[in-house]
Amino acid sequence: MIKKIFWFLFGFFSVAIALYPLAYILPTGIQENGLLQTKTNELLADALWQIGFKLHIFCGGLALLIGWLQFIPSLRKNYIHTHRLIGKAYVIFVLH
Repeated sequence: MIKKIFWFLFGFFSVAIALYPLAYILPTGIQENGLLQTKTNELLADALWQIGFKLHIFCGGLALLIGWLQFIPSLRKNYIHTHRLIGKAYVIFVLH
């Protein structure tokens, strides 16, 4: 029972944290608050920096979204191809 609760919390918080970058990608108004508030107007106006920032948080979010799946024993045991595919995607997102 405790193990199931742990896995639920592990997956829930991984997904919840992984969805946070959407606040910076979608036009929700968070751009005026939080991390971007510490950046200069010149930096925020730089298109290349904006692309890099959004790519970084998007790939980081995807890595968090799929990374926790690698720890599921039944996925490794019964679906090795899927496990390897998720692992390759995870490495690509981390190394972006």
